Amino acid sequence: MKTKTYALFMLILLVTYLGFSCKKAERSPCEGLLNESQPKQIGFVFVNKQTDENIIIANKLDTAVIKIRSANIVKSYPKMIINNDRNPLNGTLILIIPETGEGDYPFSIDVANFGRVELSYSINQIKSNDICKPYYYSMSSIEVKSHPFEYFENEHILGRKNLLKILL
Repeated sequence: MKTKTYALFMLILLVTYLGFSCKKAERSPCEGLLNESQPKQIGFVFVNKQTDENIIIANKLDTAVIKIRSANIVKSYPKMIINNDRNPLNGTLILIIPETGEGDYPFSIDVANFGRVELSYSINQIKSNDICKPYYYSMSSIEVKSHPFEYFENEHILGRKNLLKILL
């Protein structure tokens, strides 16, 4: 009798253990997914309007002599890099725009002694149908207010960038 009770107890314990341990927790379909977008970027080629030369290349400028000033101090400044001669976009200033949310972002770029460029861009929050990323941010309305400019494309760019040629 004692053996049967002990065996029954062990069987109940085993069934209980297996019943609870085999239950899979419901997982979110988004669990473990990286949900960050590539940073937004704007590329600038500054051209001397008298000589038609790329100002960065002709004057060997680096980021130490280029200053970015934000009209809205609360917002983060974009980070910047200058592409070098090993890059198809040699002499292009690339601004890496922080994802700070929806809004208008006016700022200026001081290009050494060649002038100040006043510009702005807008970030819009757009609803998506993806349950893991219910919205995304889109950059639009890139405007240069102080100098003539034109948009251009480069066949070496694999990702989407916004490229502007600005006459100083």
